[in-house]
Amino acid sequence: MLVHGLDGPEPELVVIDVPQVLDLVGNPNGIDFLYRDCRNMADWFVRKGLKVDADLLLAEVLAAAW
Repeated sequence: MLVHGLDGPEPELVVIDVPQVLDLVGNPNGIDFLYRDCRNMADWFVRKGLKVDADLLLAEVLAAAW
């Protein structure tokens, strides 16, 4: 992952490597796997001092996926 636009008003997180792509609909555990990944990401950012909510992150990712 990279941060794009650090000099701008709203930097963006950009995912550049997706090693495990899964079918959210076809895989019966797809949403659970995605939630696990969102929790791991949120936990990492929280440890770095940022306020990140894993549930909100999951909701945003699911909204973008549909």
